[in-house]
Amino acid sequence: MIDWLEDWYTCTRCELHQFRRKVCVGQGDIPADLLFIGIGPGRSEDLRGITFIGKSGRILRTGIKRAAQLAGLEKAPTSFITNLLACHPTDAIRGPNLDPEPHQVTACWPRVEEIEIRVKPKAVILLGNEVKNYYWRRFPEAFNLRHPSFIVHQGGIQTPEYRSFVRGLVEIFRSISSKKPRRIFSRRKKR
Repeated sequence: MIDWLEDWYTCTRCELHQFRRKVCVGQGDIPADLLFIGIGPGRSEDLRGITFIGKSGRILRTGIKRAAQLAGLEKAPTSFITNLLACHPTDAIRGPNLDPEPHQVTACWPRVEEIEIRVKPKAVILLGNEVKNYYWRRFPEAFNLRHPSFIVHQGGIQTPEYRSFVRGLVEIFRSISSKKPRRIFSRRKKR
């Protein structure tokens, strides 16, 4: 459990709390070079409360390691991984697995903002078009890559989609190698 996100573990801001098993706020390094934002927890994540631990998570982590090797880095950049939504129904008993509604994304936005402020990433990577559609205006300098679940459905690490994903990560890693962490939300007032 991440202490500063403690309130989100009992969130009831939208109706998705009725269907979730566990809340997936995110996981990773703080601060971190990269902030990955996916769409929402899948079945494995909903069962365990840990972000990106299923097949998509394996694709993401494998891709990060491979891209670091190809970029000539001694180790992969540090990262924090989260989703648009911290809750997501994943089966017929607990609710339909539907695309998020705008009010659900809005309800979860303060959590993503708090994560970005604490993580202080050099780059934000939006995973998938749904995430890009919601957050492109809020993260105008963000990178956009295919969601790892798309790569899973295409056949995994042996596919052209995976190779394209890794190439995208290599470009991102090279672009951030000299950047310093910066605040994306400069509008927020200090208290």
